[in-house]
Amino acid sequence: MIRAGYTNEAALSDKLHFEFSSRTITIRGSVDEREKEWATISKFTRENDASPTVVNEQSCRLCLSIVVEPVLLGCEHKFCQPCLGLWFRSLINPKFTQMACIAAIDLDNSNDGEAETPRCSAPIPYSVIRKVLSNQEENDLLEHSFLSHVWERSEEYKLCPTRDCTMVYRVGSPGTLIHCPACRKWICSSCHVELHEGLSCSQYIGLTRRITDTQEI
Repeated sequence: MIRAGYTNEAALSDKLHFEFSSRTITIRGSVDEREKEWATISKFTRENDASPTVVNEQSCRLCLSIVVEPVLLGCEHKFCQPCLGLWFRSLINPKFTQMACIAAIDLDNSNDGEAETPRCSAPIPYSVIRKVLSNQEENDLLEHSFLSHVWERSEEYKLCPTRDCTMVYRVGSPGTLIHCPACRKWICSSCHVELHEGLSCSQYIGLTRRITDTQEI
């Protein structure tokens, strides 16, 4: 599928998701929908096998075909702009991964043996992201990147406990209060709940534990 031609993306539905870093494909939907997508993938694969691609310095390091609308990264690896667009858009999801060049370092040995192919891993310049994605796609990508950073540091950052509020705050010491600028609620940044007025953090925790224990009896 890597060599099948990403310019055919329009033939694929939104039920097909590419994970470029692990070279996997996820198909969502009913049995009939999955069979339809696999038929499309099989067609691409057969067409590719019938005319093997010769990889050289003029090849896109993602689809491995002759580069179309070339984009050169700071690491000197070249990609088709449509390929970069498909790759970047695949990162707009809750499993966002770091944006780094995934070009194989040694093309000649990239398919030899069972060892994982080493990748370049150079950072992707922000200017390239802005060039490839639309304004909305760029905003969505940045939001998922930020939320991924927050979730990976759950001991340091938390989401506002108010339902549907998307503000993020830094975890504080017991007794530290934060006024959320979005929902206008006061939050205990240690207990991660709305202000428990009249109770210290230890008293509030003790109270909630007693309530929980009573409900379980």
